[in-house]
Amino acid sequence: DYKKATEWYEKAAYQNYAPAQYNLGIMLREGTGGTQDLVQAYAWLYNADRLGHPNAYSQLEPLVIEIMPDKSLQAREWVREQIKQGHKDLPKTQSQGFNN
Repeated sequence: DYKKATEWYEKAAYQNYAPAQYNLGIMLREGTGGTQDLVQAYAWLYNADRLGHPNAYSQLEPLVIEIMPDKSLQAREWVREQIKQGHKDLPKTQSQGFNN
């Protein structure tokens, strides 16, 4: 049940579990278990990469090309907004990388 898997990955992803962030990003990119969302896919893969997931970085470049630069900035804004809304479990290092 992909929908249920997506729910569990999201819960674990908010707890800074890089494998869940990676899997959630892949599922969102493909639309597996729900609606395809390339912006959130980028955001979760970016977080997974920052937490050291070994495969996340290789998924970012093709995704950036697919969603175009303005959407990758939107993805970074989404992460910032999640942190502002109290999802403090997202990696603090993420906000440092968004200043460029």
